Amino acid sequence: MRRFLILTLAALLVFGFVLLSAGTVLARTGPFHPGDTLFPLQILAEQQQAHWPVGRQDRAGQLLNLYERRLGDLVIRTGSPHEVATLSYVDKALNQAILSVAILPSGSNQPLGERLMTLVGLTQVAVGRLTVTPQQDPGRLADFSAKLAVLRDLAQAPGFELSQLASVVETDSALKSTAQGLEHAAAGDAFALANPQGIPFPPGSPAREHKFYPLIGAHSTLECAACHADEVYSGTPNWCEACHGDSRPAGHYEGDCGTCHTPTSWDDVTFDHTLTGGLDCLSCHQDDRPVNHFGNQCAACHNPTAWRPASFDHAAAGARDCQSCHSGDRPANHFAGQCSNCHNTTDWRAVSFDHSGQTNCQSCHNGDKPANHFDGQCSACHTTQTWKGAKFDHSGQTNCQSCHSGDRPANHFSGQCSSCHSNQRWLPASFNHNGNADCKACHAGDRPSGHFSGQCSQCHNTKHWGDATFSHDNQADCKSCHSGDRPKEHSSNQCSQCHNTRNWDDADDDKGGGGGGDDDDD
Repeated sequence: MRRFLILTLAALLVFGFVLLSAGTVLARTGPFHPGDTLFPLQILAEQQQAHWPVGRQDRAGQLLNLYERRLGDLVIRTGSPHEVATLSYVDKALNQAILSVAILPSGSNQPLGERLMTLVGLTQVAVGRLTVTPQQDPGRLADFSAKLAVLRDLAQAPGFELSQLASVVETDSALKSTAQGLEHAAAGDAFALANPQGIPFPPGSPAREHKFYPLIGAHSTLECAACHADEVYSGTPNWCEACHGDSRPAGHYEGDCGTCHTPTSWDDVTFDHTLTGGLDCLSCHQDDRPVNHFGNQCAACHNPTAWRPASFDHAAAGARDCQSCHSGDRPANHFAGQCSNCHNTTDWRAVSFDHSGQTNCQSCHNGDKPANHFDGQCSACHTTQTWKGAKFDHSGQTNCQSCHSGDRPANHFSGQCSSCHSNQRWLPASFNHNGNADCKACHAGDRPSGHFSGQCSQCHNTKHWGDATFSHDNQADCKSCHSGDRPKEHSSNQCSQCHNTRNWDDADDDKGGGGGGDDDDD
C-alpha cells in the first residue's frame, strides 16, 4: 500500500510539473489565438502567471505584454469569424494593463504609462480596420472606440496622472478579482480600488466634458442619471432610437433620427440624403408622385436640395425606351421608332437621324417622293448625308425604261436605253448594232425620197453612213431602184440586160452582136 501511495504521489508530482511547465510555455510564447482549440488553456496559463508574486512594475510589464499580445491577435483575426471575440479579449487585457499601471508610484510609472498610451494609439488604428464587428456587434465597437478616445484625451489633459485612468475601466467580476490580486501583491500600498463607476471624472477632463458624445442642445440640460441609471455607464446606447424610438409617428422614416433631427431642436428638420445614400426615393416620396408620372426613382429628375426645378438625367435612370414617356409628344405621321434615333437628351430640336442599320427608306420618306418619281428605295440615288446631289447606282439595273421612258424623244428607238446610252453620261450615245438586222425599224425616216426600200444594211455599214456599197448579189429587179436613172427613149427592159453591177457605162445592148453605133461591141 505504501509503495502504491509513493508511486501515485510521484506520478502526481510529475504530472503537475509537466502541466506547470506546459502552462509556463503557453503563457510565455502565446502560440494560440482566439478561436483555436487550446486558446482557453493559454488564457488560463497567462492569468495564473500574472498572479505570481512579483514586484508591481514587473507585473505591470507582464500585463502590458499580454495587452500587446491580444492586440496582435486582433490584427491576425481581423476579417475572420473570431473578430468580435478577439475584440472582447483585447478590451479585458486593456483594463488589466490600465489597473496595473495606475497603482504604480508616480515617479516610476512614466515609461510604462508611455508604453500603455502607445499601445492605445495602435489599438485605435487596428479597430479602425475591423470589418466584421461593425456588422455583428456595433454597440460593442462603439463603446470600445469611445473608451480609447477618452483614454487618449485624458492623457493629453493638463496635470494628467496615470492613476486617473482607473476611472475609465469597466470592472466586471474578473477585473475585480485581478484588481484585488494586484492590491494584495502591493501590500502596504496606499492605493485601494474603489468602484470606478462611482468615481467622478477629473474636473476639466475630456471625459468629464463628455467629448466622446457631445452633449449639446437639449441633451446639455439632462442629468447624468437620465441616461446612466444606478451609475452604470457601460453599454449606454448613443443612438437616437434607443431613447426616441417610441416618439416616431406611424409610417415615419425608419432610419436614424439624426438624419433629419438635431439635438438643438426636434422640430428643426433637415433631411440629409447623403447620410442614407439617398438611393430609394420612393420609400418616402411614393405618395408625392402625380398621376401618370414617371414611374422610376425620383432622383432621375429631382435633386435632394430642391424639389423644383426638375431635370431628367437619362443616364442615371438608364432610360432607353423613350416612347414610354414621349409617345404623346409624337406628331401625326411621325417616325414610329425610338426617339433616340433622331433626338438627343440635351436638345429635343437638334435632330439628327442615325440611319445605321436602316434599309427601308420609304417607311419614312414615301411622302417626300415627287410625282412619277423612281419607286425603288431612296438609297438607290440619295445618301444619308445630303438629300440633294442624288446619284443613281445603276449596278444590277437592266430595265432602263422603267425610269427613262418619259425622257425618250418622239419617234425614238423603243428598245432599252442601254443599247445607246451609258449610265455614266447620257450623251454621247453609241448604238451597238450587233444582232440588229432590221435597220428600217430606226432609220426608215432617214431614207431620201425615192430611195431603195430594202434594208439599209445592204448598202450602208454601222461605222459610216455615207460609205455605202450595194451588194447586187441575187438582185434581179434593177428597175425597182434605177427606174429614175433611165434616159429618155431608153430601153424599158431590165437594166441587167445591158448593164452590169461593176460599171454602169459598160453596156452591151445586143449581147455581143456587134450592132449599131451605140453598141459597146463596136
